[in-house]
Amino acid sequence: TYYISDDGKTDKQLEIFRGYYIGGEKFSDDNIEEVNEKMQVGKKITMLGKLTLYKETIEITSGSKIISIE
Repeated sequence: TYYISDDGKTDKQLEIFRGYYIGGEKFSDDNIEEVNEKMQVGKKITMLGKLTLYKETIEITSGSKIISIE
């Protein structure tokens, strides 16, 4: 599970529940440096997943994956 926002702040972030990295790859110690380098404030992230309301939380459900980071 991770969080993204359009301005790098935590007050309006979107929860990505059990999501995957580019190409469906799992997040791991092996790719964490690449992930941190690519997923910076100002980057455009395109992802495939289902947006849902879980209790009071708007989130992307499990199984989503990042398509691209620009």
